[in-house]
Amino acid sequence: MKGILFKPNMIKAIVEGRKTQTRRVLNPQPFMRSGILRWIPSISQRHGIVDINLDDHADLAIPYARYQVGEVVYIKEPYLNMPWGDIMYPLYFNNRSTVNPWKSPLFMPEKLARYFIKITDVKPQRLHDITEEDCVNEGLTENINDYALLWDSINPKYQWDTNPWLWRYEFLFWEKERVK
Repeated sequence: MKGILFKPNMIKAIVEGRKTQTRRVLNPQPFMRSGILRWIPSISQRHGIVDINLDDHADLAIPYARYQVGEVVYIKEPYLNMPWGDIMYPLYFNNRSTVNPWKSPLFMPEKLARYFIKITDVKPQRLHDITEEDCVNEGLTENINDYALLWDSINPKYQWDTNPWLWRYEFLFWEKERVK
């Protein structure tokens, strides 16, 4: 099972039912040639050049997305193995210990995950195509400027002004018991 990273306040928004979308940079970025959008996927994905018809780009591009419709993905978050065997998570626990520092969410194994999402829709789009309704589904207010500030804090290489291509994922929050 694949994992996915979110900032702590976004994990909280997912658990509370306020966040049902996320956007991730399409890497490498596609380019235009002769009016056709072209994308050279990385070797780890597939070989060759993919031509994407802009009128129906979703059907051709979705096989290259990291997460697919119907896939259940675990949410990676910082955690702490306690000496007595319990696992602690900082989402609702702000006392960071200097003796036992939180472990990075990058290395969180699936077996320690407590939150999951199920991907319900995947679409490629440009960052500036986000709507006010999408901002609410991202767990924020309807203010696109608030989303732009969050985006820039998470994606320094692909700032808001560059309007990168990205994957727009819609998802449902799943309890751990539903995954088993």
